[in-house]
Amino acid sequence: MKSKVLVMGFAVMMTLAAHAQDPTATAPPAPAQFAVPPAYGTPITLAQARAVIARAEEEARKRKVALSFAVVEPNGRLVAFSKMDGANYSSIESATKKAVSAALWRTSTSVFAALAKTNIIVLQMPDAYGSLGGEPLVIDGKVAGGLGVSGSPLEAEIAKLAAEAAK
Repeated sequence: MKSKVLVMGFAVMMTLAAHAQDPTATAPPAPAQFAVPPAYGTPITLAQARAVIARAEEEARKRKVALSFAVVEPNGRLVAFSKMDGANYSSIESATKKAVSAALWRTSTSVFAALAKTNIIVLQMPDAYGSLGGEPLVIDGKVAGGLGVSGSPLEAEIAKLAAEAAK
């Protein structure tokens, strides 16, 4: 773990040093996704987690896709999980990792997916999962957990809709 952090730190320093040596270089504007995330709040309850999963399952049935869903607390520990009949077995672990990433980093996994397109080192950060379908669950303006949805190209849309059910 220490070696990963050291390598990441070295890579960042080298990038910054190279950038600093170019007097004509300008810093790219900070993307909107780097806004300060909401603070951690009270962990999501089992009843709330079940409601989020129910909303996600409802949307998946409408779109005729079989998915897996995971809801975790802000600390990344599992609160609720559901795998629809016919969902890929690989979606079980993927949904859980997405939920953990969204909760711990307090941001959508789509941020990591976008960043990884130009800087793959981002995916070496602990619990950064660069795949669409992970959303923080924000209740009363604070992160109460994370939702992970996996098993279809529609997972990101369904995750966003279901995350709204937590509010």
